[in-house]
Parts: sequence; C-alpha cells; structure tokens
Amino acid sequence: MAVPFVVPMLTLVFLVAFLWLLRRTVKRNLLNQNSLLMWFAVCLFLVSMVFSPDVVITFSQRLGFETTANALFFLAIGFLMFLNLLQSLEISRLNGMLVRLVQHVAMAERNQTR
Repeated sequence: MAVPFVVPMLTLVFLVAFLWLLRRTVKRNLLNQNSLLMWFAVCLFLVSMVFSPDVVITFSQRLGFETTANALFFLAIGFLMFLNLLQSLEISRLNGMLVRLVQHVAMAERNQTR
C-alpha cells in the first residue's frame, strides 16, 4: 500500500514547524529539559514514520490491527495516557512542595510575631 507523496511532505513541514516551536519555547525557558527530550523523541518517531512507512504498516499488521490508522490511534492514546500520568505525578510532587512551603512560611511568621 503506497502512501501519497503529499502526506510525508505535510508531515515534514509540520515537524519543522514543531521543532521551531520547541526551540523557541526552550529559548524563552518555557519548557524544561525533560519535556524537551520527550517531544524531541516524538519528532524522531514521526520522522522515522515518514521515511519508512512500511515498517509501521508491518508492525501494525503483526500486532493484529485491521488498519495502520487503528494502530497509530492506539499508540497515540497510550502515549497521551502516559503523558497524563507523568503530569499527574509532577502535579502531586509540586502540591507536596507547596504544602511544605506554606507550613514553613506560617512557622516563620509565627516565630516573628513572638
């Protein structure tokens, strides 16, 4: 099954724009290094899909998916669930830090009033 020429070209244009956006957000310190590495890995995965779609098609067929699109949607949903888990862990860690900071400030204020 051949992939139309337009699809890889649009994907490459999207990836170039995405990499430019990543560079811009890192330059402005809006994105930490862990997130940058994860999104860079996503870009590398998409580039590999552009240059070797037969590997993705074969992989999805071996996993038992009817179409490659189903496999890609399944992988995307799994990736988003993983990303959600990582963000939830980070939020929990930051909430714990916030509680400790508020307790520290409250104790410092209490000691000042004495």
